[in-house]
Amino acid sequence: MTPYELSVAIRVFKAKKKSEIENNLIVAYFGARWQRVEKLSFKDLKEAAKLLNGDTKPKQMTADEMYAEVRKLNAAMGGAVNEIRD
Repeated sequence: MTPYELSVAIRVFKAKKKSEIENNLIVAYFGARWQRVEKLSFKDLKEAAKLLNGDTKPKQMTADEMYAEVRKLNAAMGGAVNEIRD
């Protein structure tokens, strides 16, 4: 087996494994859904599949959102707020 054939075999194996995991997740999800019909949604299933596949991209924060988050962390850790005055 050449290195190229090996890489193709690995890609095929990974694709099969990913499909298998998705199928198992769907079966488990719908099994749980039959028990608690009102609490689960198809949107939750899609989000869980995205997390398993690593398809989620980090949300880009604006500068104001980042500053607000830093202020929250600073307050949570007991830091002092130093305001710069012009």
